[in-house]
Amino acid sequence: MLVKTLQQQIQHIYQLPQDLSIEDFLINPETLDTMEKKQCVLPSIAPHKGYMLLFTEDDELHVGIYLHSNVIDNLRRYNPLLGLPEKNIDDFCIMTEEVSPFLYTTWKARPEIQMTTLEIELQAEVDKFILCTLYRAQHQDKTDSLPLIDLLFEGYHFEENLSEESKARYHTASKLARHYCHFLDRHYINDNHIPQMIEEIRQFYRFSQTEKISHINRSSLYH
Repeated sequence: MLVKTLQQQIQHIYQLPQDLSIEDFLINPETLDTMEKKQCVLPSIAPHKGYMLLFTEDDELHVGIYLHSNVIDNLRRYNPLLGLPEKNIDDFCIMTEEVSPFLYTTWKARPEIQMTTLEIELQAEVDKFILCTLYRAQHQDKTDSLPLIDLLFEGYHFEENLSEESKARYHTASKLARHYCHFLDRHYINDNHIPQMIEEIRQFYRFSQTEKISHINRSSLYH
């Protein structure tokens, strides 16, 4: 299943443990409705297509991933492992934006580690760019990342029922991710220094939210 493949690829990039399978956390629409009533949904800009759900019960973190059947069917029809044309890139990004938070949250879910929704969304935005860049390069698509950055970080639209707080947070995450991805493009991707980029993003992945934002601000000075 593609979602499992995507999980394994992100785990490989960041050298994460492989003790959980995302397939065990996929939920159906009925379970989604039940969990929504508990108000445990991580806000999404495309909730009709993908959700990550979180709640704590008896001091245990519970996670659920919902992907609409249309997203899964389209990615089966236009397999991103064979390329990322216009027909599948949006759905590929939706899947990435759910797999990434699943891995980041479950990896950092320890009592001594503080984690915020902004931090999760920022990492998901960065992962979206990284995966699209690597997939394009693998299939010898145009590797100029600037159009890709524009495609991923411009022109997004929110669902009408998304709260103003969630919109503002997503704007912030998207803006920060765009700055960081510009840095990656200029210092690594343009010169095809992919191994060095992998080292950079592995370090970034392990930063706290404060460290991530500070690193992005410093990196922006080199644009």
